[in-house]
Amino acid sequence: RDFNGNIPEMVSKLYRNFGATGAIGHTFIPIPIGRSVGGTTTINSGTCLRTPENVLEQWQKEGLKELTSLELEPYFKEVEAVMQVQTAEPQYVGEIGEVIRQGAKANGFNASHALQRNVVDCDGQGLCQFGCPTGAKQSTNVSFIPRALDRGAFMMTGYKVNELIWNGDQVTGLKATSTGQESKKLTVKASQVILSMGSLLTPHFL
Repeated sequence: RDFNGNIPEMVSKLYRNFGATGAIGHTFIPIPIGRSVGGTTTINSGTCLRTPENVLEQWQKEGLKELTSLELEPYFKEVEAVMQVQTAEPQYVGEIGEVIRQGAKANGFNASHALQRNVVDCDGQGLCQFGCPTGAKQSTNVSFIPRALDRGAFMMTGYKVNELIWNGDQVTGLKATSTGQESKKLTVKASQVILSMGSLLTPHFL
């Protein structure tokens, strides 16, 4: 119900830095990062791609020997099942799909297919990147988080983690402050701590 389709309001609420995060080089490449329950999956288009083989090979060269496509296959399948990944339906791809197909063919690419997406019963509103108003997109806030809550997890939002608590070389908790008008402090102690802030923000935080 919070995803009302008002794009400026949704960008303000759901995007980090109002969507202005980007990579700077020869040109500016925008990198939309979510800051809501569900993170960036709440504001992406729902495209689901397995890690490409050449990327896995590079990771293996850098020491992650166990990350082969064969080893990862059951995990890919499990995640895709939870998110209900399936081929995008032509009526929701729209006319642009045919334009892309013709352009690809003109450039010598004869084989094409619709992308895999984590969407169930999409009604084609085109608001994927601003919070799916029907819950059709199986982003983390729809797929994994409800499962975790059903199994006894609890969730706190509106806090910014400032510090990790260490005991020797083991992280045993964290300290955070609220991001709302009223300043509140939160301390969480745990036997294990997992940071999952995405591939960009996790190393930056550490």
